[in-house]
Amino acid sequence: MKKVIIAISISCLISLSAFAQSSKLKYYGDVEMGDQILISNGWKGNAISLNTTHGCSFINNTLIAGIGVGYMYSLTNEDSFLPLYLEGKYRFTDEYHTLFVPFVSLRLGGQLDLSRVDNAFTVSPAIGCEISNLFIRAGFQFIDGGTQVDNGRIYYNDNYHYYSVVFSVGVHF
Repeated sequence: MKKVIIAISISCLISLSAFAQSSKLKYYGDVEMGDQILISNGWKGNAISLNTTHGCSFINNTLIAGIGVGYMYSLTNEDSFLPLYLEGKYRFTDEYHTLFVPFVSLRLGGQLDLSRVDNAFTVSPAIGCEISNLFIRAGFQFIDGGTQVDNGRIYYNDNYHYYSVVFSVGVHF
């Protein structure tokens, strides 16, 4: 899992650096706070999260690519998680200072459970809108297949599939 995330990260950085030679790139960063509502496998509950994404915008500021990290705390079972992800975002206008800018985004990455020794692959598509430098985001997250360590043995947990609805607010700079 770690090798896959590292390989994807390196591929993205190489393609961004190659693209930077033919286009002007601008730094893009954001910080968001959100809530996740678990809706699958008979599990109910929610978690709060704090995430930050940093990357660049290109193609007239409509396409954004970045790497993100966060912290998520489950209010239901008091577990802590560390999400690491790549994010791609498409803004439907190229103006940063337009009052209302809708966007779609996709996050791909992993999630490390800090309370136990396991991790999982995550996919999170979302829609949202920027209002000046603030934004709101609503989406869906799929968490699949944790690898767990038990008495020194690593195994794949086939029953580790969760779905959640994600809502967040944040600021971009």
